[in-house]
Amino acid sequence: MDREEFLKHLKRGEYNKLANLIYKDKYYLTYLDEIFNSNNKDDIRRGLLILKRLNNEIIERYLYYILRGLNDKRMIAKISEEILIKYSNKETIEEALLEISNKQLSDRIIYLFIENIGQSMFLKSILKYTKTDSVEESFKVLLKNYNSEEILKILCNKLYSQNKKEKEFALNILLNIVDSLDENQRNILRKYLNILLLGDDSKKLYNKFKQLFDKLNIEINHNKIDIMSLLKSDGKKALNLILRENIKIPSSFYNREFLREFLYGKDEDRQFIGVKLISLMNDTKNKVELLFKFLNYGYGKAKTASIKELKKIAKNDEDLRNFIETKALKYAKKMDLSLKISSLRILKEFSRRDYLPFLINEHSRLRDLILTLDEEKYMGGFRHMLMIENEIKKCKVAMDLIEEIVAEICLKYEIHYSSLRLSEKLGYEFYKTIANIGSKNLNLINIYELLRDVMYNGELIVYLTEIVSNNSNEINDELAEEILKVVENVELENKDVLNANKIIIYSSLNRIDKIGEIINMAVGYSSKLAFITAIKKLIDNNMLNDEKIKLIIPKIAEMLYDSKKLRLMALEFFEKYPNEIVIPIILNEIEKNKCNNREYKLMMNIITNAIFKYPHTINKLKNLLNTDKRNICLKIMLKVSEKMPELLRDYIYILASQYTLSDDEDKKLITKILKNITTENERKILRPIIKI
Repeated sequence: MDREEFLKHLKRGEYNKLANLIYKDKYYLTYLDEIFNSNNKDDIRRGLLILKRLNNEIIERYLYYILRGLNDKRMIAKISEEILIKYSNKETIEEALLEISNKQLSDRIIYLFIENIGQSMFLKSILKYTKTDSVEESFKVLLKNYNSEEILKILCNKLYSQNKKEKEFALNILLNIVDSLDENQRNILRKYLNILLLGDDSKKLYNKFKQLFDKLNIEINHNKIDIMSLLKSDGKKALNLILRENIKIPSSFYNREFLREFLYGKDEDRQFIGVKLISLMNDTKNKVELLFKFLNYGYGKAKTASIKELKKIAKNDEDLRNFIETKALKYAKKMDLSLKISSLRILKEFSRRDYLPFLINEHSRLRDLILTLDEEKYMGGFRHMLMIENEIKKCKVAMDLIEEIVAEICLKYEIHYSSLRLSEKLGYEFYKTIANIGSKNLNLINIYELLRDVMYNGELIVYLTEIVSNNSNEINDELAEEILKVVENVELENKDVLNANKIIIYSSLNRIDKIGEIINMAVGYSSKLAFITAIKKLIDNNMLNDEKIKLIIPKIAEMLYDSKKLRLMALEFFEKYPNEIVIPIILNEIEKNKCNNREYKLMMNIITNAIFKYPHTINKLKNLLNTDKRNICLKIMLKVSEKMPELLRDYIYILASQYTLSDDEDKKLITKILKNITTENERKILRPIIKI
């Protein structure tokens, strides 16, 4: 049978026929060699299915390929496991590998084990093969008996892995064996270690890399470091290296090539690194100019970082402060909306009184621009419409910023909002400015004028809510009554938003008489969020008695079956304010539903806190102990055993009976619980079963 015919039978899945053929003539193993040396995963899977039908003598010839298959696709890994279990006559793959470790293994199998040393089954196999008790000792044996360059190369390659655990494991091995290496071996390490390893994101790993470099006497010569080439190869790590090693960057570095590499390439991450590099410069006009270039042409986080750095310089340097202010004001006057927004964020830091005419005029210009853009929205295709909507959004952001700056100026110079006479000048009010001022100083606004406006335009209730929620202690009874009259008569198309605002206002004014209305209003997403926040505030202020809390609990319990955000808020509420009613619901959630780690943690805390408050509810845990969520139940019991061990006395022998059925983690938990809840005599009785 020639090669093509052999492969034809292979594709047809005639594995028994091919296995018998190989038994008759070992020549056909050359075809099998070809299959395993190829990159065709499907052919390799078929080749393994032939091996599965062959004897141990032939399997041993292909042991390397079978072991390699353990890290391959699921089907290949499964077949490889089955072959190894059959070959070793063991029940599990871990036992099979340990059995294989008793044999004399080829170099490449040893290197394969080292490559996979992060997996415990391979690690145990290496320890057994080298007849050592520690990883360090086993590597000393391997370095002595095998190609040390190959072994060190494998370990060094792991230092560049994306897997943090794998990287740290290899690094720990190298740190432990480096002192025992000869000079040739140390030179091999030096060859494979790149200075960028010192720029690792993890500070812990950086310290270990630094230790390894010191042990190998690898000096970091600042003068010989080509900063630009390092930044080009891996900008983030190079930046970390520069910051950690205090590498001085010459002023000549910030040239056209720097701008070409870190600004004009339009890569946000590169631009961000560029800003961070500029931040290392001494505070000068050149530094400010560079930052404004990034403010002008940068994107996203690079823009944000530039703003932050410019604000920082303005705080620390009076001369440059004036330069930054002048430049920001100049850019704020331009109609490039992105640049305008960034410049306004900087101007907010200064908030000078003489900005007011410019800001008011700019707000009016932006409002007119929105009207113009709105008319042009449907004059083009879909992409044109999206572009116009994006420009309108930018206009609104800029207008909000202007209103915030105006509020800052009024608060800073104690200017009453009414004295701005915006309604006379523009024909409309800055309601965000009113809300921001009123939230901090109620005396600088006319609250009654705002109430009158809210009556005519219900959408303005959001600004009233902000003022009331921040001034609950400043509002007198007379004003509170006026606010309530308005709020009760406000009309808004979006009832959920209206109810949310009403709930916040009622709770801020401590209107406990409205509790029934507050409960009934919490029907939509926004109103439920407001409800749970309001109830927390009322409980913290001791405004709700037990009777009223009983009315509220079922409403919050309903939220456990709501959206992710509401469910999380409800869980956090019950963690802080445990209640007996919620225990069966939480236990049912633990038992029936799949939850994420954060939810499980909150649920465990809820049950634990509820048991501390209502000790008789401990009996509700019994059913959970017999489910697949036993581990969670045991974690709850451990917390209870540490604080109130007497509650678990009835569980001593139930836990002891569960011990033999449990995995290693659960056994540890049971042992700890029993230590906390048993007497010395009881421990003596249990010791034949459990090591207490």
